[in-house]
Amino acid sequence: MKDLAYPLIDFTSSGLTHSYTAYDGEPNRYRVGKVVSVRSYGLVDIDLNLNAIDMKIIGIEGEILGEMQQEY
Repeated sequence: MKDLAYPLIDFTSSGLTHSYTAYDGEPNRYRVGKVVSVRSYGLVDIDLNLNAIDMKIIGIEGEILGEMQQEY
């Protein structure tokens, strides 16, 4: 949003017990990375000392499927 003094981020991951594997996304010019359609979970690490956030989507084997960092 252009009127905000900071970036607005929508971070979405699948449920812990299921995912919608048939979904491969729709056009979205704001999406960062690819749609993850396997079972996974989201992890948000907030560092208040550095004013930074690290967002990860992690698969069931512990692999990082998507990641984004943002400084504020």
